[in-house]
Amino acid sequence: MAESEPLATPVPYVVHGSFRKHLDEIAQTIEMLNSTRLVQAIAPHNCAPDGEHNGFVLLSGEADKDPLEIEFDFMAKVDSLRALGGFSIWVNPGGYIGTSAAYEYGEAKKAGLRSFFTHPPEDVPFHVNPHDILSAKQLADSLVRHQGVPPFQPDTSRVGQLWENRRTATAQLAVGGIVQCHNQLLLVEDGRWQGKLTVAGTTVRGYEDPKQALSRLANQKFGLRITDVVPLRTSLMLSGDRPSSPKVFDDQLITLENTNVAPGPGLTAHWFTPDEIAALLASDQVEPNAKALLGGLPA
Repeated sequence: MAESEPLATPVPYVVHGSFRKHLDEIAQTIEMLNSTRLVQAIAPHNCAPDGEHNGFVLLSGEADKDPLEIEFDFMAKVDSLRALGGFSIWVNPGGYIGTSAAYEYGEAKKAGLRSFFTHPPEDVPFHVNPHDILSAKQLADSLVRHQGVPPFQPDTSRVGQLWENRRTATAQLAVGGIVQCHNQLLLVEDGRWQGKLTVAGTTVRGYEDPKQALSRLANQKFGLRITDVVPLRTSLMLSGDRPSSPKVFDDQLITLENTNVAPGPGLTAHWFTPDEIAALLASDQVEPNAKALLGGLPA
């Protein structure tokens, strides 16, 4: 297998944990990960303690700040990570997470953010993928080996699948789009649009990136392997089954090797020529989101 291309810029990440109990370990983790030159910590901004406020550890430069303002700024960094391709890591020796870090994990989980832990959590009952429990050295070695964030590996255990396939309230990123093969386009019926046709798509699950979601879409829903993907556009997609919960849809142009599809349960798939697509659009047999996408294709 060919080695990954080196990263042009370091991947941002945020370190979580108990600053009161484990600040030294947090500092060591940042030093080790940053030394790879593949990643860069964007929070905390330093690990030099400068007092406490009601148990909240203040770092150098924060002595005059309200802890709620500090936490707000910290969470703003966390919120930025998904769009930047970054990740979070919890430094939790002995399995200890703590109240604030547990809250931060909930926010990261809702955002579908990739999360690593140095130890299995002990004081809070939430699921962590065992593949993502790595010491600082193990994660640093994996970063170097993959020349970037290591690829996601699903937890195939029964409990792991329950948690990883669970939809979260803010998991509103979807991926899919125009599927083509030898001048034919694929449309599907999936039960959401009262019999109207739509394009293939899927919600991006927690910890997946759009490419991984596309591969799952092709494999599990159609039994096919993607050979080429070209980004088209990003749009707001209205949902047939949840009209009050629109998704951000990452539209792609997807090329498949053949038209021998094997639709999954609840799906019916059809291949159409461009002329047939035009007739379907004129007769209002295509749902609104797919109609806008297909209507925007060059003739």
